[in-house]
Amino acid sequence: MTIHITDIPNESFNHYKHVLHVDNEFALIEINKDNISDLSKFNYPYKAEAFTLCIVLKGWVKGKINSIEYNAIAPCVISIYPNQILQHDSNSEDFYIICIAFTKNFASNIASYFKNEILLLR
Repeated sequence: MTIHITDIPNESFNHYKHVLHVDNEFALIEINKDNISDLSKFNYPYKAEAFTLCIVLKGWVKGKINSIEYNAIAPCVISIYPNQILQHDSNSEDFYIICIAFTKNFASNIASYFKNEILLLR
């Protein structure tokens, strides 16, 4: 299966040193105390551009999504949708998060692919 998605260009993620894998439609991002300063734009309200699943593996992080305060304590998953407003407030010294970010088009293509696979199995 080949999926072609161009909603988020590579350049969107280039300035993050902690991106583990990037393609035009998908990024796997590691966030911890050593690289949180790379994400300084999240200290102020920021509009999300992609679907993002953040898996909090260690510690805790506090922030806001659409002005609603959240305290995410490991282990947990935070889901973020495009156009939501995010803001990082604080975090524990030992926090460790892996984020999976992908475009709307990527999500749509994956859903279509699995829908077709399920129909074939029936």
